[in-house]
Amino acid sequence: MRKLRKQAGIGQDDLAGRCARLGFDVSRSTISHIETGVRGVSDLEMVILSKALRCDLDALVPAKLPRWRKDQRSPKLDSDREAG
Repeated sequence: MRKLRKQAGIGQDDLAGRCARLGFDVSRSTISHIETGVRGVSDLEMVILSKALRCDLDALVPAKLPRWRKDQRSPKLDSDREAG
């Protein structure tokens, strides 16, 4: 995504603004986290990002997928959610 954004000649703040106009309220920091792989995106978010970047949806899908990393966090129980 970073490559496509740079090719479009826009900054992270500009991309966040374009996304907001399309209904995806996202910060510059979140754009950075998406670009570095810290945060994933939903299918709807990916569609909005492709519109904001004015690119085909396929351009956002990497040719080589990264290795899947299992979530190492312990699952929260319903009682944990209620407590706090």
